[in-house]
Amino acid sequence: MIENAPVIDGESSVEIVNGRADDRASTRASTPGGMARIKQPRFAITPGKMREALFYRWKLALLAGLILACAGAGLAWLTYKPKYTAAALIRMTSSKERLLGGSEDGGRNRGEEEFQKTEAQMIKSRNVLEPVLKRDDIRTLTTIRSLENPRIWLEKELQGSFLPGTDILRIGLSGEHPEDVALIVNTVKREYLARFDLDAKKQQAERYNSILTVLVAAEGKIKEQRNELRNLAEVHKSGDTQILTLKQKLALEDVGHMNRELAVINTELRKTTALLSVLHAELKAPDEDKLPAELIEEYRDKHPLVQKEQFEIARLESQIKEYGKLVTSSSPRLAQLQDELKAARIQLDKAKLEVQPEIAKAIRGSLQRQRINNLEQAAVKARVLEAQKKDVAEKVKELRDEADKIGRGGFDIEMRRGEIEEAETVLKKLRGEKERLEIEKFNKKEFATELQPADVPTVNQASLLRSVGLLAVAGLALGLLGISYFEARLHRVHQSSQVQQELGIQTLGMLPLLAQKDAQAYGRAQLPEDSLPDIMFADAVNSLCARLLCDDRLSHSSVLMVTSASEGEGKTMLATELAAGLARSGRRTLLLDCDFRNPRCHQQFGLAAGPGLSEVLCGEVELAKALQAVPGSEARILTSGKSNPQVIKALNNGNFAALLARLRLDFDCIIVDSAPTPVVADGLFIGKLADGVLLVVRPKVSKAPAVFAAYEQLAALKIPTLGAVVNANPWRVSGVYYK
Repeated sequence: MIENAPVIDGESSVEIVNGRADDRASTRASTPGGMARIKQPRFAITPGKMREALFYRWKLALLAGLILACAGAGLAWLTYKPKYTAAALIRMTSSKERLLGGSEDGGRNRGEEEFQKTEAQMIKSRNVLEPVLKRDDIRTLTTIRSLENPRIWLEKELQGSFLPGTDILRIGLSGEHPEDVALIVNTVKREYLARFDLDAKKQQAERYNSILTVLVAAEGKIKEQRNELRNLAEVHKSGDTQILTLKQKLALEDVGHMNRELAVINTELRKTTALLSVLHAELKAPDEDKLPAELIEEYRDKHPLVQKEQFEIARLESQIKEYGKLVTSSSPRLAQLQDELKAARIQLDKAKLEVQPEIAKAIRGSLQRQRINNLEQAAVKARVLEAQKKDVAEKVKELRDEADKIGRGGFDIEMRRGEIEEAETVLKKLRGEKERLEIEKFNKKEFATELQPADVPTVNQASLLRSVGLLAVAGLALGLLGISYFEARLHRVHQSSQVQQELGIQTLGMLPLLAQKDAQAYGRAQLPEDSLPDIMFADAVNSLCARLLCDDRLSHSSVLMVTSASEGEGKTMLATELAAGLARSGRRTLLLDCDFRNPRCHQQFGLAAGPGLSEVLCGEVELAKALQAVPGSEARILTSGKSNPQVIKALNNGNFAALLARLRLDFDCIIVDSAPTPVVADGLFIGKLADGVLLVVRPKVSKAPAVFAAYEQLAALKIPTLGAVVNANPWRVSGVYYK
């Protein structure tokens, strides 16, 4: 059995790795229709792919990069026009500071940045450039006379910027005439200094007047705020916020105490209201009350009629007790007294029954009067509680209003004090700014001074070398990246491992890379004898033949088609070597050349191109006469012959299938060399009749998308693909073992 071989039966595809299914390496996926399909790998151009392409094509990429680098450097050298740059330096003092100065670094920095940006643009303003261009010494310069609009040119070319972290302004200009640019820069500098000093003094005067106006307004505002603070202190009888806070705390404590008292009153009021509801309900249905037996018994025993009978029973019991001491139990008098006692007891029971309705009515009347009394008391209590609730609620509101008033007063006093302190700080800054401006005005301070005039510049060799170097580096990078991108875009197969890992196609064997002269000698069905590469190549072919002979998917009489994704991948060489190898193993082997458009098998053995398969299919010659012996081998070959349209039609009308069935009877193994399947459809017709297909892949020649398309095309038609054979593998096998 062949391990790691995908079984393609048209319904499913499972990859067996060491006797188990490997879903990760599987190239199949289920579709909604139940049919199997090949999982499409991703052929994207990624940085990793470009690095890999550069690794394999670094010589070509380096050569292209060097050529482009030399071209870029030469172009920069030839087209470089020297430009002379003149620059003057001016030290600036900002006269556009904020009115209140400010202590925050962020605000001060923003003000300085705005000042520097403004002055850098003022150099290019019309007020500066027009007076400069009107000067006779400037108008006669070669640089100015050659321009149609000198002012627009100056606005574009004149550069003004501050040196980082300083207050030094740099005025620069570049041109082809060094004396001209130096004179223009110095003239612009002088005109700008004059304009800036005049504007600065004007702004200083305006600033001084603005500060005076703001100073007066600030003093009046502070006076008003102090009066408001004094009035607040008089209203709250204190200007100390701590005392006001203590008063507010005490007031809030009183509010809490009154709230607790109000909660107690509300609770008692709810209880009283509930009691009133119960008493009203009892008054509406007094007859429905069930009187306790003990209460009825108590009132019944106090009734005169019952007490009379009870007294009679007590008298008889006393007489019976006295007679019992004097006479025997059989005395007639004693018996008479006992009868009277029984009669008295019966009379007592009757009396109780007679007085019971009267007693119940009396009890209910007493209870009703008691309920009325309780109802009146509860109503009085509810009115009292309602009055207390109203008084306490009003007191709570008064205390809360007082606490809020104290709190607002403390807040207002604190806010007024903060406003006064802030206003006093601003007033202090205004007074300091006023004094500073007065001192500057008295001392006649200069706001801009010249540090360095513009000298006549010389040629900048560093700029030339920088331009040449940049274009050279750009050309080198363009060459490297261009070759890398072009190679990555082709998606070539560079290693044998890519066939199985990236494309999911099982690799059945690998043939080592041979020199060109060695490769031309193969295909002649002769075992190499001398060189180590020849021996290693022959062993690789024999190993592939042995693996195919042990494959259970191939029958006793097998038809094996060899194809590829494109030309130049070595399918013809593999077909001839397989035919020779299988013949050496004792199999009756036939090499069938079905590449009608570009037949090569006869060239490998130095035989004539025909008559061959084309003539046999057209009936022009018999099969036995078309078969030829392979020189130096037991294999036979049926060349392609002369191709014509009838031969292409015969592939699909049954003639070729009948011929192939006939050949199966005479040969054990039939090796078919077909055209590349993505190029023409011949290979697909032949593949439907074959027992297995070998797909040839050649590193640095085969393109991964084309190989996968061929493999997917065969699988879509349910053609059994055994796997791939890597031809001309660049990674040579070590020859130590053969030594």
